[in-house]
Amino acid sequence: MGTVVLARILSVQTDREDQRLRGQLTKGAALLIAIATALGTFGGIATRSITADALYLQIAIVLASLVGFGLAHYGKATAAALFLNSACSAIVTLTASPLFHSYQAGKIAFVAPILLAGLLLGGRAVLVFGSLSTLAALSIAVVEGSLARSESISTVLILIVATGLTWLIIRTLEQALARAREQTAAALAAERSLREQQALLEDANAELRSANQQQAALIELVRDLETPAIPLLEGVLALPLIGHIDTRRANILTETTLQAVHRERARVVLIDITGVSVVDTAVAQRIEQLAQAIRLLGARVILTGMRAEVAQTIAAQGLDFSAVETAGRLQDGVARVISEASQIVARPAMRAGNGHESWS
Repeated sequence: MGTVVLARILSVQTDREDQRLRGQLTKGAALLIAIATALGTFGGIATRSITADALYLQIAIVLASLVGFGLAHYGKATAAALFLNSACSAIVTLTASPLFHSYQAGKIAFVAPILLAGLLLGGRAVLVFGSLSTLAALSIAVVEGSLARSESISTVLILIVATGLTWLIIRTLEQALARAREQTAAALAAERSLREQQALLEDANAELRSANQQQAALIELVRDLETPAIPLLEGVLALPLIGHIDTRRANILTETTLQAVHRERARVVLIDITGVSVVDTAVAQRIEQLAQAIRLLGARVILTGMRAEVAQTIAAQGLDFSAVETAGRLQDGVARVISEASQIVARPAMRAGNGHESWS
């Protein structure tokens, strides 16, 4: 509960993180100064030991603290800190002045504005208010005629040392904070760059997957196009071969053709080699193996597009094409199949003691 109340008291109405932190520090310092001064004033009034000029100065301190608190609350952190520190310096100078003998603060109180400047305004403000405090102490010593006294000299030396040490500490902290901010900014930039690269990689992976899918589809299409098994009639497939038939294509050709024969329940397969560019020994052997595989499934094989050089290659290698029918052109093979089919249709559908008529 106390933490929540304190957070509300020290809240600052600003979107800037640096101004919020400085405003919270300024409000805290103003609140402490006002409370300490008010308690001292009440104590002096209770004991009747406070003079009129001291009372007026303490009221001025409380009012200055409240003004600084209000400025810091509404996001004017730098102005609030500057006002509060200036008021503190003026009040310390006045209370240490010979004009207020009844309420003289020690000259060492000049250190307070220096520390407050370092806490609220930064290293440069330490040098400014340190110089002003030192000049004020020197001026008071001159007015009092105590410039040559050891007390005045020690006060001036203390102020100089306090200014130097406070500036060095604040400056070191500011440099460390600046480095931390740079590292944070670099880390955020690296994180953004990493996220952008990750997004690019994800996009590239998506494009690569899409390209792979398209490539797979194209490969499948090429496989279908390079080994087309075309149904001509019921139970009749035409297999036109085009281009060069290497080992890879021969394996694909055998696989797809046998699947088509089984799927279509083909009884006749017309293998046309008109479009095969070169029919050497290896190609002839692959065609022979394909024909044998088709025959193992119970289908006839008619090889069309036979050229003279192909016949010479087959004869020279002693390849066995005796179980394979041949025809000069694909049209001749198709005509033969159609003629046989028409003859079968013309015969009686059933013969005594026999089953269905089939192509031999």
